[in-house]
Amino acid sequence: MTEYKWQGWGFFPLFISKQAFAKIVSDGKWQHWTKDLTVDEIKDKRRFYSRSCADLLRPIESGRYVISQDSDTKPLFSLSLPSKNEDDEKVINITQLQLLALGEVSLLYIHFDSPLTFTESDISNLNKTVFQWEPRTEKHKVSQWLSAEDKTQGLKQHISELLDISLQQDSHYEEDTFGHELVNCTWIKQINGFEDDKSICVSELSAGINCNDPRYKLSKTEKQRLVDSQFDYWADWRCQFNLNRLVFVDQTPEESSLKWNLSNNHYYLDLFAAVIYQRTILNRFKDEMMLCSNKKRGELYERISNFRRQYKIAHISTYPFAERLYQYFCVQADLSSIEDKTFIELEHNHALWKQEREESTNTVLLLVSLVAALLVPASSIATIMALSDDQMTPVYWILSGFITLITIVVMVWPPFKRYLKDRKLEKL
Repeated sequence: MTEYKWQGWGFFPLFISKQAFAKIVSDGKWQHWTKDLTVDEIKDKRRFYSRSCADLLRPIESGRYVISQDSDTKPLFSLSLPSKNEDDEKVINITQLQLLALGEVSLLYIHFDSPLTFTESDISNLNKTVFQWEPRTEKHKVSQWLSAEDKTQGLKQHISELLDISLQQDSHYEEDTFGHELVNCTWIKQINGFEDDKSICVSELSAGINCNDPRYKLSKTEKQRLVDSQFDYWADWRCQFNLNRLVFVDQTPEESSLKWNLSNNHYYLDLFAAVIYQRTILNRFKDEMMLCSNKKRGELYERISNFRRQYKIAHISTYPFAERLYQYFCVQADLSSIEDKTFIELEHNHALWKQEREESTNTVLLLVSLVAALLVPASSIATIMALSDDQMTPVYWILSGFITLITIVVMVWPPFKRYLKDRKLEKL
């Protein structure tokens, strides 16, 4: 029977301020990624990225922190998978967390690992279990993890306590972005059975198929589409990104460069994280444009402008192959389409906002002109109109005051009405 090794990474977005980020990493558990590295080792790690992306993904100061557990100590969290054979219990450990700040969003990398080997059937079940975050229904229960302090609860609750922040659904953390599972990446390493032509199906794993459940089976058309959209460059490994799942299948008999780039240095994880970040923030901008009040639109446009200058990543790596892999992730995430829709909506909203600003400005200018004209002494107006003192009767003053009042009401009411409308939208 063919057996495999397995590693996984879950990605979780945190919409937190710089002050909240600094508070989290000020805990003594977090260490900056450059700790214990020499100057040459730091340069070697940063050499993989383009000049601008090295400062984003591997900043020399702040920006990226790590919690790691030694192999001799208990893991941060562990999960025991149900098994028919008690002697064959499968255990998954969370051995490392990384927190990366990218503008308005910080990404948490959750590293899952296991020293055991798995069958194809085990892996399909594993991928449906370890990345659970929210219960699908009120009756459904997510996987229960055991912490190093021997506390058992869902992974979401553990992470919330570790970061000391609330992760409620109404705070735009997971429901609007990822649903019930974390966006995830898995590395599956074949360790025997190389003489057999049959290998694990990366398309079915990326589609979330559970091989143990006969109800789930891909149609021929969909399976062919997935097979055609695989990233299949090297003879000994391939990958596929589909439906928030990225799967690498490694069939190198010995240790491969894939593990080095993926698990040891996290280069390919960073490529994937950059795509996740951009998709997340673009969708968030689009949602905010739909809900944002007129008063806050100027601030929103400034945030979008800052994103386009710093975090819209076109060229991420100095390595041509890594750049090609990054472009594959972008295409599979439909990043260009999301970007086009977002910025089309942005241009439309900005045009409407600019038109309203111009209308308000013109109204104010007209109001100022009229008020200035009305402030001219009545005697001067009478002189211009050649009115005598006898002609400036109380009726003249009453009519003049009434016309002035009507003019002021007509000019002040539209902007006041718009102000009331904006206040009402803010309260919704």
